[in-house]
Amino acid sequence: MSSKAPSLLVQAHILMLEGMDTPVDRIVREDGRVRMIIVFVSEPAMVAQVAVDLVNEDGVELIELDGGLGPVWAANVIEAIDGRIPVGFVTFGAESLRGAAAYGARYEAQTS
Repeated sequence: MSSKAPSLLVQAHILMLEGMDTPVDRIVREDGRVRMIIVFVSEPAMVAQVAVDLVNEDGVELIELDGGLGPVWAANVIEAIDGRIPVGFVTFGAESLRGAAAYGARYEAQTS
């Protein structure tokens, strides 16, 4: 039986929130098995470059995108990183559209 410790899994979540300073506004948590990097972006156009930096500079092996970003931005990220790692994104089923719309309206009211 090998005594070699398992390698650290590095994953990232990218969340959109207006007014954030992307290089500064991030959270890193590590428990010896997983390093979780949460990065905030202030606009969707930043997502692809942030993802490239996470893969190239931080060794991220999996990226999850905030539900406010959706499949178009996920496709941009996958293209930008040349499909090197898995990219997931939140989608909303038909049963949750009213709740998602209500959340979106509250978000817009707070940021405008």
